[in-house]
Amino acid sequence: MSLRKQLTLILCGFALLPLLFFGAVDYSMSVSHLKATAMRELKAISDIQRERLLNQINQHKQRTLMIAQSPALTQAAYAAWQGTATTGELGAALDSALALAADVKEARIYGPKNTLLSRVAGTGYQLNILTEDTRHSELFLSYDNTGQPQLVDEVPVYHSGKFVGQLRLYSDARQLLRIFTDYSGMGDTGESILIRPDEHLRVKALHKRRYSDSGELTYNPFHAPFNSAHNEAYDVFDYRSEAVLLVGQFLPELKWGIIVKRDISEILGPAKAMLSRLNMFIMGIAALGIIVALRAAAIIHRPIARLTQTAKDIQSGNLGERADVSGHNEMAVLGRAINSMLDQLISDNTQLEKAVALRTGEAEAARKRAEENSRLQGEFLANMSHEVRTPLNGIMGIASILRRSVADNRTQEYLDIIESSGQNLLVIIDDILELSRANTGQLSLSEADFAPREVFRPLLKRSAQAANTKGLAFKSEFSIDFPDALHGDSARLVQVLNQLVSNAIKFTQHGDVGVHFDWEAHSPCRGTLCLRVKDTGIGINKTKQQHIFQPFVQVDGGSTRRYGGNGLGLSIAAHIVELMNGHIEVVSHENRGSTFIVSIELPVAESAPHISSGKQSSQNPRKIGNSAHADILSFKHANRHAHDHRNTNAESLQLIATPAKMHARGNAAAQAITLAAPEDSAPIGNQRPEENKSMILDEDRLRDITRNKPALITSISQLFIDELPDMRQSIESAYTQGERDDLAQSVHRMKSALGNFATQDYYNEVNTLETLARDANEPLYRWHDKWAKVTIKLLQLETELKDIAGL
Repeated sequence: MSLRKQLTLILCGFALLPLLFFGAVDYSMSVSHLKATAMRELKAISDIQRERLLNQINQHKQRTLMIAQSPALTQAAYAAWQGTATTGELGAALDSALALAADVKEARIYGPKNTLLSRVAGTGYQLNILTEDTRHSELFLSYDNTGQPQLVDEVPVYHSGKFVGQLRLYSDARQLLRIFTDYSGMGDTGESILIRPDEHLRVKALHKRRYSDSGELTYNPFHAPFNSAHNEAYDVFDYRSEAVLLVGQFLPELKWGIIVKRDISEILGPAKAMLSRLNMFIMGIAALGIIVALRAAAIIHRPIARLTQTAKDIQSGNLGERADVSGHNEMAVLGRAINSMLDQLISDNTQLEKAVALRTGEAEAARKRAEENSRLQGEFLANMSHEVRTPLNGIMGIASILRRSVADNRTQEYLDIIESSGQNLLVIIDDILELSRANTGQLSLSEADFAPREVFRPLLKRSAQAANTKGLAFKSEFSIDFPDALHGDSARLVQVLNQLVSNAIKFTQHGDVGVHFDWEAHSPCRGTLCLRVKDTGIGINKTKQQHIFQPFVQVDGGSTRRYGGNGLGLSIAAHIVELMNGHIEVVSHENRGSTFIVSIELPVAESAPHISSGKQSSQNPRKIGNSAHADILSFKHANRHAHDHRNTNAESLQLIATPAKMHARGNAAAQAITLAAPEDSAPIGNQRPEENKSMILDEDRLRDITRNKPALITSISQLFIDELPDMRQSIESAYTQGERDDLAQSVHRMKSALGNFATQDYYNEVNTLETLARDANEPLYRWHDKWAKVTIKLLQLETELKDIAGL
């Protein structure tokens, strides 16, 4: 958004926001005031109607008592009770008593045994057909068979203190209901309703309503017992589904209720009219504000736009451009500052160009000297290598001759030291030359098609023998989808693998060393070779892991004395991997071992030349005796078969070195080394390959979500392992207390943590545990049985995580 638009919006906002704020506050206060006023008015109407209703009811009761206590009626009722008077005489007395009440439609008198003795019509009324004779112990409002409302009331008749009958009067209730059907003074939507609640808190209107008699009363303002008075207000929807303001009042002496209501739309009519006027006023102010804001923004924006254009011209290289400095405001001051900076910039640029030209000449001369020094260094190292190798080969040759001619053991020992020292010196010379080539860019690659299994076979054989001599187990493995032929520098790959494997054997005193060859295909003709060398040796401190690929760096100062070496091997290996556009990293923990991972992208070759296995034949393998060094029995390419726990295929080319110390138990073949496919050969002696067991850890998923970053894998694994005891304790505690909700939440927490690295099958098992915990119909002992099985696998998952993360 441009500065001009921003200024316009800001100015309009300052003009309109206060108006909108105070308008909203004013409207809100108006609404509250109108509602409060309407509520007071409705309560006043409700109180007035209550008083009018009670006055009429009291008058009716007094009239009824006067009729029931008239002497002629009580005397006739007594005579009828004694059997000395006829029903006609009783009817005449009752008719005479009705002269006291003009609005009585009908009167009935019952004997002490609730037997109807007589019924007469009031003045101006006719007797209706007797359709029902329901007795009521309280004042009751009903309708006759012509649809006219009538008030039904009963009082006892006494003569000389004796109960001689029951008088029931049916009075015209139209005058009574006119209190609620007269809507004058209640506005356009006001309405009052006389209701009768039942024992289920349902209400029923006792008369016709203002708008409709079809809708049910879905609201009940009486929530307390019906024996106390209420006068409560509500904001509800009435039987027309209209929002209304309602006041309810309960009459416990009659067990009736009064509802007075008015539509919210009518109550808030003045506020809405005010809001409409306010909206029109705001629109007018907004239009005026926009005009003023546009004008003000243009005045502010114009000098800024000129300075912006000047800055763009200067940016494009036109240093002769100058800002406008007319006027005395801040923009003019800023323009003069820009012009001053431009003058200084031109001056500095001139001096800088001179300095750059001088430094460029010096740098070019330094580059030429460095290239010459590098060439001389390479020649010097090559000459020195030749000069050192010549006398060294002579020393080692004489030592070899002396070994065959001298039988003295001490002399033989000295000759061994000479030969070993010479070999170490040759290795150092080769490493220094390789490092020199890498540093000077003379390290080159020679690419050709090759068969990886056959290329790596001799190295794996020698490594197995070296591991066997130290009493270590050695295993190598190719994935089943590993190509039979690749294109690249096989010699350099062997050099890298040799360095990693020799280091693994050198720094491992107990346990095993493993080499794993994996292939990640990107297309049918290209993929990534992933080489993993894992050991159980001394490990590397985390603070030193980032430096081990530098020249002359070892884990600690005593490594050279204890294990030998010069600290150049890993540096050379890292140079080779980098030259191949690959990546090398290490995952290690002190005293728990290390894993070196090399990833190099290579093309797949159609075929590769076959490398002869030399003296041996896989058709007739030689048997191994008790020799000091193990030999190879057989070599075959492994057939492709499915055995991986993640339902993926792997091709296993295993190189198993049995420790030499097994010879002490009498197993003559214990030093043998077998290089064969699992289905083509049987284990030697009593040694059996470790059977595959289903893993709980989904290693592929873990590496995918961490982008195969060892530090991130270690961090996630350590976090899960640290939280695992607390999660298990929470689950066990919830189970012990029998709290299903807490149990389900605790299992859900563990399931969420497992989603990062558990297999789908195990994740589903834990999900089933959560479902069972929430199912109230499922007994908890069945849940606990499944939990026991899940716990066993949980311990296995913890072990697998520690293994892959090097914890």
